[in-house]
Amino acid sequence: MLIGHRKIEQFFDNASVYGGLGHAYCLVGVESVGKRALVEHLAAKLIKIAPERVSSHPDYYYLARSIDEKTDKLHKDISVVQARDLRERLQNMSWSGGYQIIVIDEAELLSIPAANALLKILEEPPQKSIFFLLTTDEQTMLPTIRSRCQLFYFALVDSMEIRAGLIALGCDEDTADTAAKLSWGRPGRALAFWQDSAKRQQYYFELKRLSQMIGAPFHVKIAQVDELFGKKDEDVQLKRGRWREVIKIWQMVWRDALLSKLSAGKGESTESDLIKYSAVPAQKITMIIDRLTNAEKLMGENINPRLLIEELITEF
Repeated sequence: MLIGHRKIEQFFDNASVYGGLGHAYCLVGVESVGKRALVEHLAAKLIKIAPERVSSHPDYYYLARSIDEKTDKLHKDISVVQARDLRERLQNMSWSGGYQIIVIDEAELLSIPAANALLKILEEPPQKSIFFLLTTDEQTMLPTIRSRCQLFYFALVDSMEIRAGLIALGCDEDTADTAAKLSWGRPGRALAFWQDSAKRQQYYFELKRLSQMIGAPFHVKIAQVDELFGKKDEDVQLKRGRWREVIKIWQMVWRDALLSKLSAGKGESTESDLIKYSAVPAQKITMIIDRLTNAEKLMGENINPRLLIEELITEF
């Protein structure tokens, strides 16, 4: 079951029934908003298998950045080797005799050689093959690739629709309320909050951590950073993933604080009760949000994560 994006789902349902499917689509939207979920939903119908079996089916190709075995970090882009391997695999006939579905995640990170390797197959795709390029920002994709795709934009989903979707999937009402409020309009995030109570606890913990740093002396802020980096995860990617999640939480809390300031006196409220009465000016909050957005992107690159976060907290 999909949560949200009913109009986009209906378009693809109608196109598949009436033979109007194209060969390349670019799905644009923030992380966890439901782009990949919709593709897997559609792929299940086209390949005619159960949705939970899509990702392991031989006619479903998923291309994303790989991990560098030497550094244990994600490569900065999707390589030409990966693109050529995909192109070679698509020369084979469909295993089921039907559609082949190709998903390229973070399509903006296709290297130029990789994009060039895929360009010809996008122009002359194998019969009954459909490409889905997923991105958070289509303007960062190579124009030659973007121009060959039909664009669909995924908006954030209303929290009440997310709540109803969770309940329909079997979630209890109290948990659905909490997960929907913390989802930031992203069904994938809501599902994660429902299925993992530790994620809900982490959110409230980081909310408390942030409130303790706002306007505090620098040594207090550094003590919080020491605690954040004190966990001894063995996997580098897990650590970076956790720090990136912390930055995203801070970003959304500050966003709620800004919305609260802008709606002051209008009878509206947000979930960020711990900081919405902060004396931080709206202009500075906007600057902090911008810096957090940039930091989230940088966390995936080869930089010192502690220095990155220490620089951030000086603004709190």
